[in-house]
Amino acid sequence: MFNETTTSTNDFSTFQIVLTAILALIVISTVLHILWVVYQNNLMKQSSTKGVLLKVLLEKDSEVTPFEISQMWTSFHLYLPWYKRLKKSQEHFSFEIVSTNELKKGDAKKLISFNFWVPENMVEHVEERLLATYRYCEVVRETEDYMPEPDNPDLAFDAAELTLREDNAFSIKQFQDIEVDPLSSILSSLSTVNENELAVVQVMMRPAPYKWNGRAAKTLARYEKTKKKPGKTPEWTNYVGRFMRSFFAVLDHIISGFGGRPEDIRVDSPQQSSLDTVNQKQMLEKVQHMGFETQIRVMVGSPIGKDAAKARLRRILSNFQELNSLHNGFKKNKYTNSYKVHERMKNRYFNVIKNQDVLSTIEIAGFAHLVNKTTTTPGIVYIQNKKQPFPNGIAKEDPFAMAPDESGNLQPVGLDLLARLRHVYISGMTGVGKSTLLENMIINDIERGRGKLLLL
Repeated sequence: MFNETTTSTNDFSTFQIVLTAILALIVISTVLHILWVVYQNNLMKQSSTKGVLLKVLLEKDSEVTPFEISQMWTSFHLYLPWYKRLKKSQEHFSFEIVSTNELKKGDAKKLISFNFWVPENMVEHVEERLLATYRYCEVVRETEDYMPEPDNPDLAFDAAELTLREDNAFSIKQFQDIEVDPLSSILSSLSTVNENELAVVQVMMRPAPYKWNGRAAKTLARYEKTKKKPGKTPEWTNYVGRFMRSFFAVLDHIISGFGGRPEDIRVDSPQQSSLDTVNQKQMLEKVQHMGFETQIRVMVGSPIGKDAAKARLRRILSNFQELNSLHNGFKKNKYTNSYKVHERMKNRYFNVIKNQDVLSTIEIAGFAHLVNKTTTTPGIVYIQNKKQPFPNGIAKEDPFAMAPDESGNLQPVGLDLLARLRHVYISGMTGVGKSTLLENMIINDIERGRGKLLLL
């Protein structure tokens, strides 16, 4: 009898020690995780101060398929494992559409431009990928930022951030599901800005961990069995939740070792219709592609007043509803205020401590891309001079001009002796440089002591 009591007491003491150790491990790990997130958030703020603004100009007849755009976004997925983020943050970048309507000398000039903000060490990579995807585009490194200060006295601002309605495992509309390009609707709202108004759409992206695909696939598998979507919770609660599930799993094994446990009750999963099968296939398509943690922000500045800015903002945000699917969609983030969103847009700050909305490259390609030849929105900034392959046989000795090739690199242009003995025909609209070209040719001949004759 005494031995049985002693054994029971020892078993209970052992159970208490194990339980205390597990709880201590959970608390310590949670504290370390919170400190790590805060540390990464501070590194993110520091890295946001070192970036380059790229303006992308296209030709009017450019055409790129959604698959090529998806591949371009995939090439930007440069994820760093945790041990490489001890002294630097995970790189993030943004795709931005800017619409202005400046009043100069009594005339209003509407301009819509496409821009990328990227870290300094990603500039060349992004430029190369843009030129590979959009062959005849021109990438210009901007020196001035178009984003106004939140305290600008001349404009009244309103800004908002969008977030996913459901867990990020569930897909919004993908480009193969979209009949009409959502970008056209967004550009339509941006093209009607009033005089001296400004509107900016910013899609901030950061590579999601590779293990996100596996987690999302497990979430979809549970949904397939139960038909119940998980609640959308912040990342830190997901971390605690995973720890708690592991804790109760260990506790279950311990209890089973002491006194056994009843057999699990098997419950048949709900019957699945053919429509459910199609929907499940569409959802699984998302997790087969690279994911980006995404934050979509919109800001409007109006000289008329706050109400005008709010009305314009609502119209722009409403266009994102076209991307809503049966499984997921966008809604306005109610936990952010206008000033804070504007400040984050200005500083290109990616908020680490938030609900992490992950979109795959095939979802991003549906709305975050450059224009193609079917776009008819007025005011889009295009390349003034069309780029073409540099002709073979152009003389480069004694050059009197420089001309860009199809990659934008300047090449010398001259005339050899045989070409100089023939006629030269120069045509073009007023102000394109015909007279300047003739002047350079004459100066070139004078410097080299060649004969010349000028008839006026």
